[in-house]
Amino acid sequence: TVSFAGTASGGTTPYVYSWSFGDGSTATGQNLSHAYSSAGIYTVTLTVMDASSPQQKAIASKTVTVTIPTLAASFTFTPSLPQVNSLITFTGSGAGGVAPYTYSWVFGDGQTASGATVTHAYSTAGSFNVTLTLTDAVNTQVISSQGFTIAPVPMTANFTLSTSPTEVNVPVSFSATVTGGTPPYVSFIWNFGDGSALGSGNTPMHGYTAAGTFSVTVTVTDSAGKTGISSAQSVVVKAGLGVSTTTASPNPASTAQTVNFIATTSGGIAPVTCTWNFGDSASGTGCSTSHAYNTAGNFTAIVTVKDSLGVSISESIVVKITVAPQCTVSLAFSPATPEASSPVTFTATATNCSAPVSFVWAYGDGSAGTGITSTHIYSTGGTFSITVTATDSSSLPQIATDSRSITVVAALTVPSAMASPNPNDAGVPSNFSASTNGGVGGVSCNWTFGDGASSTGCSTTHVYSNPGTFTVVVTAQDSLGVTASKTVSEAINAQPTSSFTISPTSAVNSQPVTFAATTVGGTNPFTFSWTFGDNSSGSGNVVSHTYSVQGTYTVTLSVRDANAQTAASTQTLSVAPSPLTTSFAMTPSSGLMVGQLASFTASVSGGTSPYTFNWNFGDGTTASGNPVNHSFNMPGTYTVTVTVTDANAMTATVPAGILVNPLTLAVTISGPTTGTLGSAVTFIATGSGGTTPYTFAWTATGGSPASGTGASFSTTYSTGGTFTVSVTITDANANTSIASQSVTAIALPVTASFTVSTSPTIGVQVTFVASASGGTGGYSYSWNLGDDNTATGNPASHTYTTAGSFTVALTVTDSSMTQTTSTQIITVSPSPPAPLSTSFTMSSASAQAGQSVTFIATTSGGTSPYLYSWSFGDSSVSTGNPVSHNFTAGNYTVTLTVTDSSVPSETASASETITISTGPPTLIVTGSQAVDEGSLLTFKVSATGDPSQTITIACANCLAIGANLTQNSGFGFASGNFSWTPAEGQGPGTYLVIISASDGTMVVSANVSITVNEVAEQPVLVVPGPIHARQGESVSFMVNVTDPDWQEDNVTLAVNGLPDGA
Repeated sequence: TVSFAGTASGGTTPYVYSWSFGDGSTATGQNLSHAYSSAGIYTVTLTVMDASSPQQKAIASKTVTVTIPTLAASFTFTPSLPQVNSLITFTGSGAGGVAPYTYSWVFGDGQTASGATVTHAYSTAGSFNVTLTLTDAVNTQVISSQGFTIAPVPMTANFTLSTSPTEVNVPVSFSATVTGGTPPYVSFIWNFGDGSALGSGNTPMHGYTAAGTFSVTVTVTDSAGKTGISSAQSVVVKAGLGVSTTTASPNPASTAQTVNFIATTSGGIAPVTCTWNFGDSASGTGCSTSHAYNTAGNFTAIVTVKDSLGVSISESIVVKITVAPQCTVSLAFSPATPEASSPVTFTATATNCSAPVSFVWAYGDGSAGTGITSTHIYSTGGTFSITVTATDSSSLPQIATDSRSITVVAALTVPSAMASPNPNDAGVPSNFSASTNGGVGGVSCNWTFGDGASSTGCSTTHVYSNPGTFTVVVTAQDSLGVTASKTVSEAINAQPTSSFTISPTSAVNSQPVTFAATTVGGTNPFTFSWTFGDNSSGSGNVVSHTYSVQGTYTVTLSVRDANAQTAASTQTLSVAPSPLTTSFAMTPSSGLMVGQLASFTASVSGGTSPYTFNWNFGDGTTASGNPVNHSFNMPGTYTVTVTVTDANAMTATVPAGILVNPLTLAVTISGPTTGTLGSAVTFIATGSGGTTPYTFAWTATGGSPASGTGASFSTTYSTGGTFTVSVTITDANANTSIASQSVTAIALPVTASFTVSTSPTIGVQVTFVASASGGTGGYSYSWNLGDDNTATGNPASHTYTTAGSFTVALTVTDSSMTQTTSTQIITVSPSPPAPLSTSFTMSSASAQAGQSVTFIATTSGGTSPYLYSWSFGDSSVSTGNPVSHNFTAGNYTVTLTVTDSSVPSETASASETITISTGPPTLIVTGSQAVDEGSLLTFKVSATGDPSQTITIACANCLAIGANLTQNSGFGFASGNFSWTPAEGQGPGTYLVIISASDGTMVVSANVSITVNEVAEQPVLVVPGPIHARQGESVSFMVNVTDPDWQEDNVTLAVNGLPDGA
């Protein structure tokens, strides 16, 4: 890290300090520090801007030389006291030089690795020297070495056993495991804890002859003569499995009767299971179970008892079965002729059935029930088939059924009840009727009318004396007493009465009169009939009528309701004549000019039409009709009078004064009061009065043009000031009128702006383009470029020699020497760095599946620091440098993408191909085996591997011992069968069979330990046949004994029954 301190004097404080460190990095502030990522000579530039306006700037530069520190390497490892096959972690560190570093390791046992942190395990004990070679980015190397000792792993022995607890005479398998020490392990000595002979081999078997708990240990000796004794394990041995009693109850029994079987067990290892064969092809489980026989006879039931170790024994018992009577069922129901919606009771009777008996009913309509007695309601009438199914409680249940047909009459209903008319009026008969469906026998109807009265019969009549709403109920009943009801509501209204109102109450002829009827009682709808007393009539609740002649009239209303009941009402109406009035209006209502046509319209009310209209205009002229038009030739005030006469010769007159104005010639100007120099200003003249057509003449002092004709005139001003525009109007009679307006001409202010070519850089020409508007045109351009250089013209260009921020000022002057200035601050960047490029290396281009591969990137150019993104070709990604990744088998394209820190950022990429193999095949073989001399031993061998390679299996020493391994090979797999019958003399002994699998490139192997047990055979005794001798004669003969065993045992002879003296 390098510290920088800036100082400034003069100008106006405060100052702004800007630094360029010569490596593409910049910063601000008076005092700061900076770290260089690589060695070299750098020019550091300080630019100071003060607070004045315009700003002043000062620049200072110095050279900084950055050197590379000396490269150094070291490493640590854990654990500090490693043992054989324990994983050791080595962590390397580097300093100085030029990062990044690469790490290469040599472990002193022929193995190597790469990476800052690696792991390694030593397969043998001893002293080893580990060397780390550190290489930096410019290929400078340094070596660091350390020596340490790998200690052997202490030998420990352990074993597993196949089962505990076990039972008497059931063999237990033992399997020893050893860690540490020095393989191979030459002997295994077993103490089974029951006083029997010691065992040998890695996987012996031993059977205990008595129950108890026994402590077992194994002692292992390795090839260095070291021994290890396992911890003791207990084997619990229980008594052997037995069956003490077997019972069947009842015995004898009948068919379908349940027989209960019980087997009582003892000994063995729980859980104990019982399996029964009942002697009739049926079977069962459980030490307590039951069974029902379908046929008569004597049956032998056998129970097989089995414990968790697979030990089994069997016992039997004879069961005698006799024939059982047949179960039957019958049904009955009540009533005999049921009705829908009424309950029916069903009863079942069972005979010769084992209680309890269950009953299931099917009623024939999709419904079901249960129980010896069941009740059901049919929703519809019809014929249904009823079935009852009885199931008794025999162990083999007996099922009996009975079926009958039942006819169900449809339920009694009253689908409708009618009242007519409804509503009705009091005193008018109402008719009632009801219809019925279904039911049994004859059906009767009873009515209650809601007013205390009642009646019978399914059709009847009733008269209500009072109004109201009554609930009428009809009840139908059949011969079974089943009833059904229906309700109808009858509305009874009072007898109708009527009245009406008149509006207005003081009627006038020719004006409408409104009559509104009101009814009380009766039944809607009503009809209304009117007679107005003038030989006219009308209908409707509210009517309007106009009398044409005054007088006295009798008005009559007749009302009729829906039940033909009527009511009438009468009133007398006096109709008076209306007074006659009039008025009129003129259009236009005011400002009438000489010669202008006016319209006069009269309005009349009252009197009796038709009307006549007579007009007097006060200028000696008259007219008739309505409306009328008239114009006056002379100005003045005139009295206009209209007289209206109606059909009865009544008149009404109204006068009004009318002012008629003379015409005056006038002109007006419309247009702006201000204008812009150089832009046209337009004015519009409008004339009035006088006699058309008009002509217009314009004058515009200071304008161009200065005169013109026509209603519209435009002129342009080249100098500022206030000017007068005038127009003279002349009508057809040569009358004239003049109008004037002032207009002020002004100039727009001068404005300026400019653009700069994008991303200015040291040594690259920058172009400035100016824009100006306003003022008086004829612009000139001058530039202050912010680095003590100036320029003129538009556009302008300049090349900056240093990086930093510069204030560029543009000054624009128009032809009237009016000026304006526009400024911008631009930033000039250092020259761009070299193009970004990258590549990478990998620790192995052909690794195995699951093996970690390390990738290290090398990058140049661009702007550091860099961002590293990796795509491994197997949908996995990572970031950073370096990175490691584990692959499955296959070919992959690994892609590195590097992004630098420039703005905008730059990217570079590189790709490499890596091939990952599947690794060695997987070999599946059995564990240790044991076999007797002369007995066949077989087991299966299989292997899987790379599906593109043919897998083979082999046995290294099968031929030597007389064994055989068959083979079935294919792509990605292999299988075979090992078989061996040890010959006499090959036991006792332990044989290590080596079996291997290969894919043509890699080989994996496994050892199978086979213990051959010696089978002792009886000695062969050879004696002579019968020998006959005389008394006193000496007899001698040879006896030969041989031992057929390969390892001969000591043979002894014993003789019994020798005669005296022999």
